[in-house]
Amino acid sequence: MNLVFAVQGAVLGLLIFAISKRHREVSGSVLGITILIIAVALGIAHHQGVEVSAAAFGWLLVIVGIVFLIAGATETSTMSNVYMGMVGGLVLLIIGALYLAWVYFPDFFLVILGILGVFMLCVVLIFEYLKNRTIIDEGQGAFIDPTEPKLGMSDIGGLEKVKEEVHNFIIGPLKNPEMAIKYGKNLSGGILLYGPPGTGKTLIAEAIASECGASMYIVNVSDVLSKWFGESEKNLKKIMADAKVNAPSIVIIDEVDGLGKQRQTLEVDPSRNFMSQLLKEMDNITGHSMVYIVGTTNMPWDVDMAMLRPGRFDKKVLVPPPGPVARKKIFEIHLRTPAAEGLLADNVDIDLMAKATEGYSGADIREICEMAIEAALSDAEKEGEMTKVQARHFERSLKRKRSSIKTWVNRVKALDVSKGAYEFSDELGDFLDAYDPETVGGYL
Repeated sequence: MNLVFAVQGAVLGLLIFAISKRHREVSGSVLGITILIIAVALGIAHHQGVEVSAAAFGWLLVIVGIVFLIAGATETSTMSNVYMGMVGGLVLLIIGALYLAWVYFPDFFLVILGILGVFMLCVVLIFEYLKNRTIIDEGQGAFIDPTEPKLGMSDIGGLEKVKEEVHNFIIGPLKNPEMAIKYGKNLSGGILLYGPPGTGKTLIAEAIASECGASMYIVNVSDVLSKWFGESEKNLKKIMADAKVNAPSIVIIDEVDGLGKQRQTLEVDPSRNFMSQLLKEMDNITGHSMVYIVGTTNMPWDVDMAMLRPGRFDKKVLVPPPGPVARKKIFEIHLRTPAAEGLLADNVDIDLMAKATEGYSGADIREICEMAIEAALSDAEKEGEMTKVQARHFERSLKRKRSSIKTWVNRVKALDVSKGAYEFSDELGDFLDAYDPETVGGYL
């Protein structure tokens, strides 16, 4: 019987350990290792000719199950470990009870098996429901798999200066690592893309990963922040550890001002601890690790100054609104499908629209195109036949859509942070000086 028990225990232990390792559940991993140890001990006992009765094995499983139930119930680190510890302990408890039922109540074994099976199924379903209800609070979004980049630099209109800077800082060195190393260039670092909303900061960050074939991790506030003490720092460490394993990697921290607020504005100790951990992780991205952190923000003056020193965000790049050539290309990108299908009317003058949208962001232009296409689609549904996207559809869209950059500049000046903007960089200060909120197209 020892050999049967050993094989059963080894299979169960390996299964629990593999599942727990995949989902990074500490309690489950410990449980799987414990079962494997018991299985190995039974195998050794069988080899030495020492037999363990089914009753003794059953009581052993019951005791271990109770220990893990208690450990799971008293777990304070994460809810996932609570669930895994308690469910794993319950599984062992029920398996042990089945062995005991087989020994002491053989006539009622099938009835007991059915009752315990239904009970276990109900308990697992309840635990899974509760776990899914609390998964956001726990910050489980930190367990991020690399995301496949969906666009390259050619899909982004304009921003040639920005593209050149990110190429020299990240893409070039990652494409030619041996050459970069010979020149003494580190294959790691951080770059901050800042500027008005909708100018393509996140798109540029994603295109970087695409151009150099790197793993891409997109981190949002909800992915790492947790109400559990110490969990936010653990989540961040796990993301960065994954990025190092899957290097070359690009870790995109979107709206980094939300994660890296100035420490004097953080009064709660857990928030300060998280900020300290973020700075440590940035310091650990050194040498030739082939891991780059790309931060994006609309409010660079809110980013903690400690993050901006060399060795963390080594480079700061302003992502401005698109110029006339870039705006034309953005229109062409968003209208290439209807154009290819012959649904773009001849009276649509893209050059004229590019001039009319001076002072608009790339996101604004995309929305204008979507509004015009929706208007044409609505006409087609009413008329019962395909209708081309006409100039009048764009004229209507332009009247309805205001420049988000104009709104942003007005808010910036209303908040009286322009002084902070000048202190952040001369480029940002020059941008605010040149942009006239009273007239669309004030950016020279």
